Amino acid sequence: MKRWLLAAILLPAGLLHFTSPEKFERILPPKAPFRRAAVYGSGAVELILGTAFTVRKWSKYAGRPAAFFFMLIFPANVYMAVNKVPLRPNGKAYPLLYWLRLPLQLPLIQWALECSRNER
Repeated sequence: MKRWLLAAILLPAGLLHFTSPEKFERILPPKAPFRRAAVYGSGAVELILGTAFTVRKWSKYAGRPAAFFFMLIFPANVYMAVNKVPLRPNGKAYPLLYWLRLPLQLPLIQWALECSRNER
């Protein structure tokens, strides 16, 4: 069940990195190098990991990389919350939602690690 939830989170998010990359570029600090490449790269990682979670025998290999990935993207989510970054230019920011979203990374990390252990 958890691997399907992770796939359901990762696959659409990964696709959005390619269809709306500017939204994801906005949550990176302006001085971050290669912002578009980082967005496409993280989107590709999400698509690969999400796909792996849909196949039982692949999910055990996706768990640890997914947990590591969730830790890697955490600073971008913190940046978004601290700086009240709207997803659209001139759009409204939702800082309370951004802050509430941060602790949700912990269950994602835990689920990913459980998938890695449970599938062995």
